[in-house]
Amino acid sequence: MCRLLAFWAQRENADILDELLKAFVDACSNDPHLERVTGGTARCHCDGWGYALVVERDSASSVVHERFYSPNPEEHRESLIEATRRIMSLVRGGREATLLIHCRKAGRTEPVGLAHTHPYREELSYYELFFAHNGSFRKDDLSLLTGKPGQLYTDSALAAKMYARLLESGGEALDAARRLSFYTRTAYNTVSLLVDRTTGRASVIYTALTCREDPARLDYYEAYILASRDMFVYASSTVAQYAERQGVSLNWERVRGQHGVIGFYEKGQHVRQPARCPPKLE
Repeated sequence: MCRLLAFWAQRENADILDELLKAFVDACSNDPHLERVTGGTARCHCDGWGYALVVERDSASSVVHERFYSPNPEEHRESLIEATRRIMSLVRGGREATLLIHCRKAGRTEPVGLAHTHPYREELSYYELFFAHNGSFRKDDLSLLTGKPGQLYTDSALAAKMYARLLESGGEALDAARRLSFYTRTAYNTVSLLVDRTTGRASVIYTALTCREDPARLDYYEAYILASRDMFVYASSTVAQYAERQGVSLNWERVRGQHGVIGFYEKGQHVRQPARCPPKLE
């Protein structure tokens, strides 16, 4: 259970990202949808945060990957606020930026700690992959396929390794994302950054799909997406709703339930395909 925000735009739209990041902090700290899903036992996604940021300047690009974990919710919030300030400083100093940021509420049987915060990083021959996820996968299947012990990894970490394997074997990004969707258990809300090792260019691959139909989970996993020529935003439901209350007005597409999407975005170029839940195997 997590909150996600992804963003691409040129520096002229940095003020919008600033407001979205404030909404992200609020959603991580106080999420009424999480409270409904957990039956009132949790409101805070306080089991770690992390981000991957690609900033392009006129002469070069740079990649920053930072993750944090503390068992103290207040320390978690304050450190996240400081991280958003660092992000904005870097964004305002570049020409354009691609950001993926994530905060986590761990499942009851999942490991916690710094190593288990998103986004996960995987090295490919020609790319760096940063992968973040909200939902759950069929962990035993992914453990078997990747050869990694499930008790030492989150389901999302195993999915990141599986996605990297599919890409490295020559799979096209959208096709690999579609194949990974087969292992969805509750929801398949992901954002991945593929960063070209040679050029430093970043591509965004995203998915939004919910395979549980109860109203609380539909509200929680709903994704808000904007993909235009000059901006890309992917936001978890609570993030977008906090942003709207703060006066951020965007032409969102809301993706909810089993009629999902898989998409690719890079510098105004956008391709999307329908996504469907896998057959129920349990």
